Amino acid sequence: MLQTSSGSLKKRTSKIILILTIAAAMFWILGKSFDVYRWPIVGAVFEILWLPSLIILFILPIVSLVYCFKEKFSLKSLNLYSMIIAIAALLTIIFYM
Repeated sequence: MLQTSSGSLKKRTSKIILILTIAAAMFWILGKSFDVYRWPIVGAVFEILWLPSLIILFILPIVSLVYCFKEKFSLKSLNLYSMIIAIAALLTIIFYM
């Protein structure tokens, strides 16, 4: 059985969190910037995915903050950047759109 080290597992987790954060932020920014209901299929997909995307965008900064505490706020951590992206996306959605 192949064993993975603790460091590689943390890197993989932080990469997944970062990718999910970027995807959720892009989903909301593109959804608010363009008329998604212009095309019925795109509008239907947007309606199906808006609630999971919103939940992800609110939950991931909290998860990132927990991991940042564990890593003692290292600037090399992807979790710190994930948290910054999510907060920036939330502020953009709330105040500018």
